[in-house]
Amino acid sequence: MAAKVLVTDHVFADLDTERAVLEPHGAEVVLAEGTGEAELIEQASDCDAMLVCFAKVPESVVAAAAEGGCRVISRYGIGYDNIDVEAATSRGLLVTYVPDYCLDEVADHAMALLLALARNVVGSARDVAAGGWQVPHGVVRRLSERRLAVIGASAVGLELGQFFLHVGAQVTFLDVADRIAPFEEPEASAALAQVLTAQGATIHTAAQVLGVERDGEARRLRIRVGGTQRSVEADELLVATGRRPNTAGLGLDAAGIAVDQRGTVVVDPQLRTSNPRVWAAGDVTPSPQFVYVAAAQGALAADNALGGAGRTVDDAGLPRVTFTSPQLAGAGPTEAQARAAGHQVRTTVLPLGAVPRALVNRDTRGLVKLVADAASGRLLGATIVGDGAGDAIQTAVLAIRAGMTTAELAATVHPYLTMAEGLKLAAQTFTRDVDRLSCCAP
Repeated sequence: MAAKVLVTDHVFADLDTERAVLEPHGAEVVLAEGTGEAELIEQASDCDAMLVCFAKVPESVVAAAAEGGCRVISRYGIGYDNIDVEAATSRGLLVTYVPDYCLDEVADHAMALLLALARNVVGSARDVAAGGWQVPHGVVRRLSERRLAVIGASAVGLELGQFFLHVGAQVTFLDVADRIAPFEEPEASAALAQVLTAQGATIHTAAQVLGVERDGEARRLRIRVGGTQRSVEADELLVATGRRPNTAGLGLDAAGIAVDQRGTVVVDPQLRTSNPRVWAAGDVTPSPQFVYVAAAQGALAADNALGGAGRTVDDAGLPRVTFTSPQLAGAGPTEAQARAAGHQVRTTVLPLGAVPRALVNRDTRGLVKLVADAASGRLLGATIVGDGAGDAIQTAVLAIRAGMTTAELAATVHPYLTMAEGLKLAAQTFTRDVDRLSCCAP
């Protein structure tokens, strides 16, 4: 039976693009007769997918579509505010974003893929309801029939690998470390590994890639795991093993600018290089490779170079986020890093099942871990795995920078039913059993 796609509105009434892309996939494309709430609800009840172009789709229409099994797909982008994203994702509907600047490259692929996911016409579409994805330039294809090997299971490898997992690819993660997300807390790594394997991913850790060979259209990876050699077959490879500064050939030695063995430019706390007239900032320095770090350092280096400001880099409580689903976010050092820095520490790990927001979301995958100085109680580091972790971690950033103790964090009023409340509850566990506390207990 052909899929039926309702296009809610369009600047071009003939729908040539939509029909050219979707009809070869067995779809019937129809333009909505009116965009009123009641009209859309009635028309969506007879369709398999609803393609939204520009008009705002109210929550009532999203809810009706969910009840009727009709997927809601955003054609041009969340940025136009043309769909209630929170309502759609909370109800298990697929929302995607195809930015205007790459429509010519990916719109056809994206629309065909989305229809396939909505109807399962090209295979499994497990977990497509995670929502909020961006379609990469020209690489989304009939992925439900393809195998992807991801070499490197830190932030970038995990984010991109899980995206392709969500759109139906068979994904294998490989990392030379003994766990995925190796620079995060081990409890966070384990929680994320459990999510990925539940979604169908295969994970090989402590895995050394020995070589890659072609076998027709496929690739065969030779790997060593625990002293045993084995092979992994894949159609595509994603290499996410990290980056290093591309400083070779710049003649930095002639300018008296020192670099280390990796080609990283050596700088002092004011970002001045070994040439006192030259400053460096961002990924070319030993700093964490985050865009927001590079931006902050660029401003600092400019102030120092041009204004003599004498500012120094302060990475206390620096946040980091891995945008998987659920997210993994951290601030400050991990337990291992804190111990390596000479701290005697106390830690606590709070399962997300103890956080009311997670219970309401019906998604208790994750945890909150706090690391504190054993003598003073000062909060040193925090890690959150859970929905909205990247937003909630900023509370820990401010607490660390302010030198707060875990007792002070526990005594700080947090709003009920927020993910940030998990930090307060975790802080309380240093001295109390939160399972015995009533709602919002101070």
